[in-house]
Amino acid sequence: MIKWIIISMLVLVSASTSAQEIWMAGPTFHLEFGNKHIRPSYGFEASYWNVKGFIYSVDAGIEYSCHRFRIYSETQTGIVITGVSFGPVLEKGRGEPIKLGLQGSVWINYFFGLDYRVRYINGAYYQCPGTYFKLPLNYNEISDEIDKYNKDHPHSHHGDLFDD
Repeated sequence: MIKWIIISMLVLVSASTSAQEIWMAGPTFHLEFGNKHIRPSYGFEASYWNVKGFIYSVDAGIEYSCHRFRIYSETQTGIVITGVSFGPVLEKGRGEPIKLGLQGSVWINYFFGLDYRVRYINGAYYQCPGTYFKLPLNYNEISDEIDKYNKDHPHSHHGDLFDD
């Protein structure tokens, strides 16, 4: 049990604001209003943040809604808990060719977020309020903490940290 508490603490330390780079990933949910329909969409998104100097990010995601599959990527910028993003989106509907579009979002978050996304694909305009949850994935910093722990505890085995 103590080992899992240590791992949890390491994950939280990896998300500290002093980090220069942050990788995050998690699920998304949106309601799409447009093209005479209201539909839910479900997805997964990962993002890379550089918080040294000018804060910027690049994300990539996949999304599914009622016989439509989307892949997108956006550039982002913001200040701590709020920001904007913009980028291309590819959409494939059942029995339809792949369509290229654009989307943009405004968002507010830390780990749990709310966003308002607009999307324009092949003449159709969508407004998509939504929510998402992202966790930090800074494995390099976690690995450094584990190495430090092992150095400070030379009689322990590296794998013991993860054993129950």
